[in-house]
Amino acid sequence: ASMIKMLENSPLKSFVDAAGLATLSQNALSSITNFVRENSGRILSSAANSGKGIITAVIAAILAVYLLIDKKRVMSGFWRFLRSILPPGKTEEIMDFSLRCHMILMNYLGQTLLDTLIVGLVNALFMIICRMDYVGLVSVVVAVTNLIPNFGPIIGMVIGGFVLLLVNPLHAVMFVVFSIALQFVDGYILKPKLFSGTLGVSGLLILVASIVLGNMFGVWGMILSVPIAAILSFVWRDYVMPRREKKRRSPLSKKENEPKGEEEP
Repeated sequence: ASMIKMLENSPLKSFVDAAGLATLSQNALSSITNFVRENSGRILSSAANSGKGIITAVIAAILAVYLLIDKKRVMSGFWRFLRSILPPGKTEEIMDFSLRCHMILMNYLGQTLLDTLIVGLVNALFMIICRMDYVGLVSVVVAVTNLIPNFGPIIGMVIGGFVLLLVNPLHAVMFVVFSIALQFVDGYILKPKLFSGTLGVSGLLILVASIVLGNMFGVWGMILSVPIAAILSFVWRDYVMPRREKKRRSPLSKKENEPKGEEEP
């Protein structure tokens, strides 16, 4: 109100509509007040959920640090507890299974990060040579989406091509052609070299796992679909199938499969 009075008494009165400004301010304040009043519960709930999420993340980080510091003692106590409640030999099987899962996950994460770094740097180098715009943004998008198997490179190519299309359509076409060639080299040359001998899982199983886990857990499910598919593959190959074959070869199953002779009169 004081500001409006100052405008009415100032030389700017002929250029500023004080009454209109007052009406506009009152309408804006009433709209904000009504919005806060109608959505106060939702705002408080969102604020509470955000606070809970931050507190949970802080507690999880603190617990992770303590577990890493005292990792040997915790693991030793855990394995001693398993030996005390499980039959002989079962604990060693669980230890072997856990170690193999850990190796698969660590190898996959390390080699995927290396592959992502290489793809991002090569993409940035190409864009710099061609003097394209938004080199950092597009290269980061291409590198991050490359973490998602099967569909990630397509998403990165579409996003990068759309950004460049707004600036220079010729650069967008060049980027799409280069992305197709880069993903061909990455999928058929670079990744087989990096992952050879560490996963041993078929492409069909990876595709099915990425679709199912992506629908269940979103982006993280798609990113972790490859190591999960590799774990399921070696579980089926090294644990389920040998037991089924052993069961078929057992004396009891052989006896059941033997033809019965004629009964004596």
